[in-house]
Amino acid sequence: MEQELQRLRRDTIMNSSQLSYVEETLQKTQGLLEEKNDAVVDLEEKLQCCEEDRRNSVQRGKDLEGQLQEVRDEMHDTLEKLQELRDLLQRMQLGADERHISLEKLSAELSQRELKERNHEVLDIDTALKERQEELQQGGQLVHTQIQN
Repeated sequence: MEQELQRLRRDTIMNSSQLSYVEETLQKTQGLLEEKNDAVVDLEEKLQCCEEDRRNSVQRGKDLEGQLQEVRDEMHDTLEKLQELRDLLQRMQLGADERHISLEKLSAELSQRELKERNHEVLDIDTALKERQEELQQGGQLVHTQIQN
């Protein structure tokens, strides 16, 4: 019985020692589990932040694409207006060139008319001078004839 009692005491001490070891291991495991749990919570928070950042980035990308499309549309409209203005300017330049050519033609015609008119005036004056000269010659001859008579 005594031996049995000692064996039970030894078993109890061993069980107590094993229980202490198991409790210590359990506490260490619980500590590690709490650390892992804290790490998981931190990672979940970071994941939520990353997801929020990703959603914000996707939305920002969509916003920027929309703005880019607006700028492209405005640029397209501006290019069309610029082309219209260029066409208008070319038409106006052609009109101005045509008017300039017309003015040069009119100026040349006017100069020719003036020359013709002046030629006519000179011819008229020349004719008048010749007539006057003939009259003077006839008058001189008449005077000469009268003087001789």
